Amino acid sequence: MKVFRIFIISLVLFICMNISIGFPADYVQNKKQMSIEEKIEYLQRQIDELKRLLKKERESRERKRKQLIQVRCKERSSNVVVKFGGQYRINFYNARNEKNNVQGDHDDQRAARLRIRQNIDFVFSENLRTHLQIELQHVSDNVTTTDLRLGGKSTSLSVRHAVITYLFGNKSVLQAGILPLHDYFHDAFFSSDWDYNPLAACLEVPVLKGKLRFFAADLKEGEEDVAQDDFLHYQADYIMDINGYSFIISGTALNLQEDASYGKDDAWHYNFGFAYSLPLIMGWKINGFLAASYTDKKLIGTNEDANGIALLAELTRKLNHGKFSLLLSHATGDKDGEGFLPPMAFSKTFGYWGYTGILTVQGPTDTGFDFDAVNISNNGLGLTTVQAKYEFPLTDKFSGYTAAGWFGNTHSSEGRDSMLGIDLIGMCTYKLTDLLRLDVGFAYAHLMDSISGYFQGVQNGGRIPFNQDVDQERDKIVTFGRLQMEF
Repeated sequence: MKVFRIFIISLVLFICMNISIGFPADYVQNKKQMSIEEKIEYLQRQIDELKRLLKKERESRERKRKQLIQVRCKERSSNVVVKFGGQYRINFYNARNEKNNVQGDHDDQRAARLRIRQNIDFVFSENLRTHLQIELQHVSDNVTTTDLRLGGKSTSLSVRHAVITYLFGNKSVLQAGILPLHDYFHDAFFSSDWDYNPLAACLEVPVLKGKLRFFAADLKEGEEDVAQDDFLHYQADYIMDINGYSFIISGTALNLQEDASYGKDDAWHYNFGFAYSLPLIMGWKINGFLAASYTDKKLIGTNEDANGIALLAELTRKLNHGKFSLLLSHATGDKDGEGFLPPMAFSKTFGYWGYTGILTVQGPTDTGFDFDAVNISNNGLGLTTVQAKYEFPLTDKFSGYTAAGWFGNTHSSEGRDSMLGIDLIGMCTYKLTDLLRLDVGFAYAHLMDSISGYFQGVQNGGRIPFNQDVDQERDKIVTFGRLQMEF
């Protein structure tokens, strides 16, 4: 544009000096007869013509540029692979509490609930991909449930996962976003299956015969303009697999800062431990872990810091046409909740760490009546469990599942019982297709007064929350079903 302006100025000066180069012959011949106004008018026509030609040239260049961009975008988009997955689930159940003395609104229940999880994955190359999971959370009622205009209930549509994954040349993997995170301790510490999906960055690096995993997660941001009100999770794991033998070393640090609803000062909770999986003789296989925890007393409002150990061992083997499993677990504790504590006690989440359907949960019982389920230490009071299950085929389409568990050895205050209860479950699964299954079953539990449900979690102030009053027992009887399509 600057060059064009200089050219126009030079042209004007050239004409004003009556130099005839570049002008038509008729103009040169008659230039003495033309007035100054006519000369300016003629010059203006020449300038307008030059502007028209310049505009045309610019439009032509812009068209070519857009065509080039479209070609490049088409080439790139042709290399992008889009994948769709998800889970469509309908739960239905009837839960009764005999000798009912449950605190709050946890009374007899009968309901049907729908939940949808839809995945959208983009694969841009071997090194770069994204994963998005949208969840329509549990809805119930009738056909109007998702339409407020017709008097239905409000439903919640949320983002459950939003992940960017990048693979480096040395096979290291970097992930960032709303990440599904899990432990290597039998889902007893934290589990993405139970919504442990915080904003996080995770790096996995191959080292020797295994890999190192590091992640930092923000479980609760608090107020964006307040620096010290966050709930942070830092994790380091080393996972090694050698000829069917697996070994994991793990360390967890939770930082619960001021105004994060757990205390007045910046405080820490730690877990560290060792997990394993290895074959034994006669077809048996064992897996489990040994772990310890330390919790600053400011987080639980007690006079002393909390600390403890937890161990779990699971034995499995084929039995006839099915699979038999035996699980033993023990976590230390005391009446003030100063025993072993897993991270899920602070996040008030859960995981599929047990075999039963009420004091622990399975997929079909992971629904509106799961409030009696407990974490591995009963929120720091301590817990010992003995659980067994047998999974077996009935036909090509039908399979069965049975399990039983004893839960006890807890150290509750206020004269509460040391036993939590016994828990039984029986379930049948009909495989309609490889993607679609129907589960129906029955669960029974005799429940004592010392249950501190997983959803209660750690509560600052030294108060241990229980699910029912002192000296109250109840029998919980549930019939349930689940229709689920997963792809």
